[in-house]
Amino acid sequence: MNCFKSINIKKEKTIYFIIYTLIMLLMCTIVFSFFMIDGRSFIWKEDGLFQHYISLRYYRDYIIEILKNIFIKHEFLLPMWDFTIGQGSDIISTFHYYVIGDPLPLISVFSKPENMEICYNLLVILRLYLSGIAFSIFCFHFDKIDKKGILARSY
Repeated sequence: MNCFKSINIKKEKTIYFIIYTLIMLLMCTIVFSFFMIDGRSFIWKEDGLFQHYISLRYYRDYIIEILKNIFIKHEFLLPMWDFTIGQGSDIISTFHYYVIGDPLPLISVFSKPENMEICYNLLVILRLYLSGIAFSIFCFHFDKIDKKGILARSY
């Protein structure tokens, strides 16, 4: 009997995440379509453009350089110092706040530099989506909370 109970729980959670995804797609379409219609980006002039966007572009090039070192030069070299950052600085300590340590910016490797703005915008939406999923999974550990309540709070 416990076997059937776990199958039902898995089915309920699968249905929950499908509904969550569909609602999230609908909400993102409604909310973010105004940005697309207006030809605007999520990159705000102050922090977004001068810190986070530039860091994402730099990180993409940094990861590609590491991959070239590994697969083309057959050397495991991590560039650690760059004189183009300020007056020259350690790469890891400079970018640890922005991109290093976060697995999502690794997706930028698959984006061309001229499409990095689109990648940045998609990462913003992906973070919102994943934070709702993480919140939902956290709430599932408390059996007394209704799934509809979790769904409403996850946005």
